[in-house]
Amino acid sequence: MNINTKVHVDNPEKQQIKHSEIDGSLFPDESNNDLHSQLQQIINSLTDNQKENIDIETRDKIMFMVNDLFPGRSGSKKRIAFMNDNGILYNGRKWNTKDFSDQIVRGRERMKKK
Repeated sequence: MNINTKVHVDNPEKQQIKHSEIDGSLFPDESNNDLHSQLQQIINSLTDNQKENIDIETRDKIMFMVNDLFPGRSGSKKRIAFMNDNGILYNGRKWNTKDFSDQIVRGRERMKKK
């Protein structure tokens, strides 16, 4: 009995992240445009000082949304780039992948305590 299975994908290009033809930004697909616009509204509402010294609750909210926007292992560099490009700092410095993954775990723990 063979337990290995293969999944056939008719349109592999639909599985990949598409670049917006207008501005070159990354959108996983059209359904996530709403999530992206929500993120941009939150980020635009923050001043530069707030971005550098962001409170944990707002940072967690942004992190979870970015994590949903760029899911999985393949999205890790995009998540970091998004946070750094938008000026959302981690303890006053730019993010790296370990910081992000550690804070996602801690953020989930904080949510469970509420």
